[in-house]
Amino acid sequence: MVATVVFVSFAAVRGLFTATDAITVYYSLSDGGILAGVLSLAIGSLIFVSEKGIFDPISYSFNRISAQFVPGVGLLQPKQDYYDYISSRHTKHIKVAHFIYVGLFYLVIAIIFAVLYVNVNA
Repeated sequence: MVATVVFVSFAAVRGLFTATDAITVYYSLSDGGILAGVLSLAIGSLIFVSEKGIFDPISYSFNRISAQFVPGVGLLQPKQDYYDYISSRHTKHIKVAHFIYVGLFYLVIAIIFAVLYVNVNA
């Protein structure tokens, strides 16, 4: 849903609804598709990498440092070592396949309209 809003919004900014020729329509739809596709793929990839635990050391370190320097942050949470922190963090899994599929769908749309743009423009 968000990717569709990004796609239509960016295509509208590029002149989709005010276009009088096919070149501008193909150009704006290609730009909207590439933006929506790349954003969806990037979000899905970041969530996937985060689920695998790549950002856990940074998050643990930031939480420990903020508990030392910000008053009252560490009072509500008991002291955890790194293993307990990792165990409590990875109890539920987030599905990211839909982000990847939506991103690939919009990238295919962008490629189709880019090919049409090149063929009409040539």
